[in-house]
Amino acid sequence: MKNNTNQQKINEKGVLDVLESKVKLYKKQIALTAGIVVLVAAAAGLISHLKNQAYQKQWGDLFLAELPIAAAQEGETPDLSQLEVYAAANESSQAGAYAALTLGNAYYQQKNYEKAEIYFKQAIKNGNKDLQAIAESSLIAVYVAQEAYAKAVEQADAFIAKNPGHFALAQVKTHKALATELSGKPQEAKALYAEIIEQYPSSYSSALAELQSSKIK
Repeated sequence: MKNNTNQQKINEKGVLDVLESKVKLYKKQIALTAGIVVLVAAAAGLISHLKNQAYQKQWGDLFLAELPIAAAQEGETPDLSQLEVYAAANESSQAGAYAALTLGNAYYQQKNYEKAEIYFKQAIKNGNKDLQAIAESSLIAVYVAQEAYAKAVEQADAFIAKNPGHFALAQVKTHKALATELSGKPQEAKALYAEIIEQYPSSYSSALAELQSSKIK
């Protein structure tokens, strides 16, 4: 009940709604970036593994499994079953890890945080360094949404230590500060907001930090 009350208080001016929309935009940017990475990797793979039919088929099958997501209209829930089957069958490969990341993003947007957590962890387990970092930062947002604030802070601290300078750092710190505030540590959160304002001026993270910090006495 306390967590729900805190959520309502924080969301008086739609703060969580704004953050949610920013996260969705962030996920779309990640998906676009990751998609480009996959296309480049696939092109490079076709050159260096021209005779490896299994390798080519693996990425081709991934593309086909993702088609229902690309074909879904705005506001329509895509059919993820084909991609889930693919992710399970190719779990230990990079293509399978990318499929898991895509599933995590899709389920997060559907607010199915339990499944999002499962697939982000699968991507972390089997993905390369860059893919792992994206999945790790995404997992923090899942923990905040689940009101698992201690986990969110722990995951954020681990990410910050491992990935200084990463493009998702402002997002990670924002989620850490929000998780800290919602867990009942307003002064600690205020210090984190001040850090965000100083480090990321003229950003939506800074604007959100200023708004939240102004509410803390």
